[in-house]
Amino acid sequence: MNSFGISDNAFNAAPAVSISDGNRTIDDTDGVAGEVVSVTATATDSDGELASYLWLIGDEVVASGTSARLPLSDGSTTVTFRATDDDGESTSTSVTITVEAPVETAEEFVTEYNGVAAPSFLSEEINTISVFDMNKLKLRSCIRLTLRGEPYSLNDYEQYDMNFNLLSLDDLTFRLVDFRPFNLNGSSNQFGETPGCSGQFELSSNIYKDIIAVPGTTEAGNLKYDYYDVVIDLIDMDSLLFRLRDISIITGPSSVR
Repeated sequence: MNSFGISDNAFNAAPAVSISDGNRTIDDTDGVAGEVVSVTATATDSDGELASYLWLIGDEVVASGTSARLPLSDGSTTVTFRATDDDGESTSTSVTITVEAPVETAEEFVTEYNGVAAPSFLSEEINTISVFDMNKLKLRSCIRLTLRGEPYSLNDYEQYDMNFNLLSLDDLTFRLVDFRPFNLNGSSNQFGETPGCSGQFELSSNIYKDIIAVPGTTEAGNLKYDYYDVVIDLIDMDSLLFRLRDISIITGPSSVR
């Protein structure tokens, strides 16, 4: 309050904000429910500096900064961007993003390659990781073949998509049901990047190691991913039976790269 009895904030201009691309529809790219969506906003403050930038779904803050990659559930979601200036004034704007559900099909592989976008706290070399399809209890993975630690080529390919069905929750066994060369058409991901494989199968020991995204929901009901390091053994070559040996959660920020 100044000497004239007028609040200092009365002369403060609130930030101006906008979200790029507006309302939009996103096609399924990974064959599992939900999608990682890139969002970008602009914010300016004509009479000061900006102090914070937040992305919200409902009342839940899901990311910060002027750009983010957000896990969104199938269907329509209202995404809000809020900028606050150094005087505490905020401005928000929202868009509706609609995510198309995966197409129901009997085909084992439903996209160009397996995997979802990796979280930002992982190595920069990893931009795609395997994902557990909760609806079908199926692990959709991509694996680099190695022999004594060196890349190994099988039928002229070193990387393969591999789909495993979860057979038992009691002993955590999986069966390899199908495989194919990874990203045979050389497709880019939804962010224009060349996808890579997070998994490794070492042929000398029959050990499969990977990073797996497991979808879940936040307390507010929004889609999130938990990330796990896993070690899985091939225990029966004839039936292509695998068993989970070790699993540990990877902690870090919830946003994806």
